[in-house]
Amino acid sequence: MRNTDIQADFRVFGEEFKHIGDSFNGINRKFDKVNTELSTVDTLNADQFLDRAASEALDRMNRAKNIFIRGVVELPGDSNTKKENDK
Repeated sequence: MRNTDIQADFRVFGEEFKHIGDSFNGINRKFDKVNTELSTVDTLNADQFLDRAASEALDRMNRAKNIFIRGVVELPGDSNTKKENDK
C-alpha cells in the first residue's frame, strides 16, 4: 500500500468522524432545546411528566455518549450492558 493510499484512507476516516461529531453536536442542541422548553412548563401540574421526560432524555443522551465515545452499542432494556458500561 502506498503512502498516498494511506493518507487518502485517513482523510476519509477524518471526514466520517467529523460527521459523527456533527451528529452528536446536533443531538446536544436538540437536547438543550427540549430541556429549555421543559423548564418553562408549569411544574406544579406536570411533575410526573417532567420526571419521565427528563429520565428518558438523560437515558438517551447516555446511550448516545456511549456509542460516540466508547463505541458501545446498548440495546434498550439491556441492564447488564448498562451496568458494565457505567463502571
